[in-house]
Amino acid sequence: MVSGYKSTTYKDTNKIDRRMFEMDKDSSICLISGYDVNARMKIIKRWQELESKKQFDIPTTFGEALLLAGKLAIENETMAKQIEVLEPKARSFVKLSKANGSHAITYAAKILDVEPKALFVYLKELKWIYRLGKSPWAGTKSALNQGLVEQKDNLINGTMRHQCNITALGITTLVNLLKN
Repeated sequence: MVSGYKSTTYKDTNKIDRRMFEMDKDSSICLISGYDVNARMKIIKRWQELESKKQFDIPTTFGEALLLAGKLAIENETMAKQIEVLEPKARSFVKLSKANGSHAITYAAKILDVEPKALFVYLKELKWIYRLGKSPWAGTKSALNQGLVEQKDNLINGTMRHQCNITALGITTLVNLLKN
């Protein structure tokens, strides 16, 4: 096909010869795109995209089908393991998205879905907070230096109070500790 197409014939359902044209790819694209340059480029790009996609080979034998099923099962197991690794991180990010800035320990407990009293006990065990007698909870030097907690002065019921807050980093760390 020197010019990109050739004239030939085919037999229709009534066995009558009908005229047709066999065209190469370039001539086909040119014909269906007409003279609209934008339409022509869209067609060319889409056609090339479709041709570049990997075609799925349908198994033709029972053995090929079993082999494909085995490959897909291994891929499925691999993805399940990846999900298992990523799921706790996703939970952390969801909870962290609720935790802008720092929060009072009781509010942090709500974010973490734990009882406030249990969180106070856990934070004390982790040596993030301490308390002298009946004084308010305070962050330990270590937890403050790591950015897990911060001390804030808050006006509560008309009284200025010193309060220990959990930072976003602290909440993220707690999510990972609590999942275990």
